[in-house]
Amino acid sequence: MKYQNFLIILILLYSFWGCTTNPEPYPTSGTLEIVYTEGDDITTGFLFEEGESFTLAERPNTIPDFLVLVHLSENKVEGLYLAEPDLEPTFVLLSNAATPDSAGNYFDSLTLIPDTTLTELALPLKINQVWGVKTKNNHFAKILIKDVWATSDTSSSNTITHSGSLTMRWEYQPDGSREF
Repeated sequence: MKYQNFLIILILLYSFWGCTTNPEPYPTSGTLEIVYTEGDDITTGFLFEEGESFTLAERPNTIPDFLVLVHLSENKVEGLYLAEPDLEPTFVLLSNAATPDSAGNYFDSLTLIPDTTLTELALPLKINQVWGVKTKNNHFAKILIKDVWATSDTSSSNTITHSGSLTMRWEYQPDGSREF
């Protein structure tokens, strides 16, 4: 009887401590809108390995794979662009499609990020572009620009505020290869 009670207790203990739950893995693809709001501490970045955007103020110790910034030319808003925080070569423009359907088809059929020269900036961002991205941890991703806009607000007499939005479809390769 003591032996049976001991086995039951042992089985119960094992069931509590022996079974660990793994946290949900981060997503490796999705569609996301990133809103740009001007300011030193509210710049928005994106981290592929977590599949989320965040402001630098929210996570000051996290280095994003890229920042979303407003492109100005002679104080005129030209649009948004992407920049790697340390200006390391990160981006390659793979397609500049004429229609959303052709951009989506290219994105879906893209199975390999080519081994080619990368640039520090994804500039200019335009609807229907497909970009290859080398992440800060040397993994690869692809993004499809679904919508992008930027504007200036001059309603305040003392300041000009810039804002914008980027909607992108993305896919991340967590194993480090260039293949999807």
